[in-house]
Amino acid sequence: MPAQQSGQAKAGRFLYVTGEKQSGIFPEDERIFTLGRQNLRQVESVELQAVIAGVFSGGQFFPGPDEALSAVVHELARRSKGYSRGKADAPEGRCTVISAFRLLNGKIPVRTAAVLPARPGQLDPEQPETFHDFFLEALPGIQKSFSGEPYAPDSRLVRLIQESTLHHVNKTLDQTEG
Repeated sequence: MPAQQSGQAKAGRFLYVTGEKQSGIFPEDERIFTLGRQNLRQVESVELQAVIAGVFSGGQFFPGPDEALSAVVHELARRSKGYSRGKADAPEGRCTVISAFRLLNGKIPVRTAAVLPARPGQLDPEQPETFHDFFLEALPGIQKSFSGEPYAPDSRLVRLIQESTLHHVNKTLDQTEG
């Protein structure tokens, strides 16, 4: 899914949604936070989570403009305790990871997995692989946020953990050889 752009985006602050079928990059935007707060206040969080699960884990098409999906993501992040706490720890550059991975029981919880500090220029919405690599690098430090419930053996999260492990093993080997 392409990165969502807006005129009021804060440089270096992103919401990164990753799920079973696709990922999305949303630059944090105060205008979109306001839009979400005003227009989605009557919508229950569980309904916002269902939309995100459907789009990012079910591969469903979102029936509306990109700005509407961005408002759903922004509003869910705004309501999250993890986001509220994390943004204070990373006031400048940050990446809020919102996950939507399938559990063993088939449910897809949508949650703020982490709010991670990011260096200026470290993440580029025009290069989605920078977000994937950032997530792989951070995954060992945030795995605890995924440890409360068993994930399906074929969940993308399982594959990402394996990929992250290989990434870190290779990185360690490269450092010892160099």
